[in-house]
Amino acid sequence: MRRRLLCGLACVLLLAACVQQPQGLPAEEVLQHASVASQNLLSAQYTVKGTYVVNMQGIGTLNGMADISGVLQDGGRQVSMLIDAQGTLVDTSVRRSYTANLEMIVAPPDETYVRIHRIITEPAHPLLDVQVMEQLAGRWWLVSAGSKVGTSVEAVTPDPQLIRAQSQVVRIEKNHGIVTIDDRAVYHFETALDPEKLIAFLTQSAQEGGETVDMEGLRSQLADVDAKGELWIDAQTFLIHRIRWEIAHIPVGKDGTASLSFTMDLSKHNEAQPIAIPSDALPYSPSWPMMPLSSASDAAVVTSSSEETIIEDILHEEVPSLP
Repeated sequence: MRRRLLCGLACVLLLAACVQQPQGLPAEEVLQHASVASQNLLSAQYTVKGTYVVNMQGIGTLNGMADISGVLQDGGRQVSMLIDAQGTLVDTSVRRSYTANLEMIVAPPDETYVRIHRIITEPAHPLLDVQVMEQLAGRWWLVSAGSKVGTSVEAVTPDPQLIRAQSQVVRIEKNHGIVTIDDRAVYHFETALDPEKLIAFLTQSAQEGGETVDMEGLRSQLADVDAKGELWIDAQTFLIHRIRWEIAHIPVGKDGTASLSFTMDLSKHNEAQPIAIPSDALPYSPSWPMMPLSSASDAAVVTSSSEETIIEDILHEEVPSLP
């Protein structure tokens, strides 16, 4: 009896080993379904873990790692972020270590909120005055979208079209078929950025917003970009569960380049908690560091300061966009 049971078990295991994993739909069809599902996505919770290296002329080399978590609401038009980063900044003469912990919220039509918990460099950086940081820390600031700071803050927030773009700007390099993530069956693809698809996507997005795109300029910028990625797409809902990218030679400003490597996990699709907009945020003014504002009316009477560019310089470093 025992021998029979062992033989039966061996047969079962042998048959299981011979069964191929289901391959499901063709890759291009999966991407088409994912594009539609992403456009209909209302909310999601996300986490990002990544590393980065940024070389900028006149500033030096910034490298480090970051953990980011938050919520996408209203199809990605409303975003919350909790950022925890650390690394080093090396210029021609000094090597500095840094740690940063801050929150951001972007809400339509043009409200950007920032709360700094901690930004520390060792040794101290001339743009990060300790007293200014202490006065800024711990409370929400409302930054005007039209200011230099507002533009720079928005540059580091996830593009509302980030999720939708994943399924529209890539080509499939390898199809791993259907695998499992968190007990969900998902399609797993190795991908690469397709420059022409990206240009077409950005052109269409710009036209929808009444803007124009310099297609030749885009082609020139993308010429040296090397971007390899992976996608995990739900086999039933076609919602994206995980995104992974390794991107090199991203142009930054006029003379800078950057490299990124990150993984984004998405969960609670269409079930994420609402984003709480700060009701006690103070309006930010470039002249604030010498005189805090207690209300919007105070902003009109604050005199300009020789240090008025401190916070603008901190936040105005250009950050590369993600595909």
